[in-house]
Amino acid sequence: MHYLLLAYGCEADWTDAERADCMVESLAACDRLAAQGKYLAASPLLPASTASTTRVRDGRPLVTDGPFAETTEHLGGFFLLDLADLDEAIAVAAALPPARKGTIEIRPVLELRGEPQPPPGAVALLGYGDSAAAADATAAVRLRPADTATCVRVRGGVREVSDGPFDAAAAQLGSVSVGGSAADHPAARTGAVETRPLFDLTPVRATLSPEAR
Repeated sequence: MHYLLLAYGCEADWTDAERADCMVESLAACDRLAAQGKYLAASPLLPASTASTTRVRDGRPLVTDGPFAETTEHLGGFFLLDLADLDEAIAVAAALPPARKGTIEIRPVLELRGEPQPPPGAVALLGYGDSAAAADATAAVRLRPADTATCVRVRGGVREVSDGPFDAAAAQLGSVSVGGSAADHPAARTGAVETRPLFDLTPVRATLSPEAR
């Protein structure tokens, strides 16, 4: 079954060195999952300050700077994996470094379309509200409803698991698309679409020795 693991956290909680270590450790985890045939795609997102949010009301696109939700904790990246069941998804999430400082929300995937691995420098469209994905996207992940979500945190080495989405108060993430137009996204008409550039991991991977991968 396909699961999207969404890493939420406060960007200010990470130093530059911790963030770099997190990327290296996450890449190693992705390589191990790929060797097991369980990895489909993953990418950190650039900071929330790079985001813009699009809404379409009465046929007119309204674009504002900043993320969809004005909170201190934002989506920082995602892992798209092919896992046996929720128990395995929880075990994998708890072993990922973002779980130690933030929260990883596990969402079952309803539909996976296109080539899941985003190209370097791609832009993600995060659709809040309508679960339909962008029709003109080169790749799209449509999520099952938020009441199917499970959250995982690790504090002091102890795994904490809870039912429900990371933020029950906010409109829920319904899809993640790569490419396409935010104004043409179905979620823009009833909810909002947050546009976030994906972090290019190519330079980070180039610094890794084969033994470290």
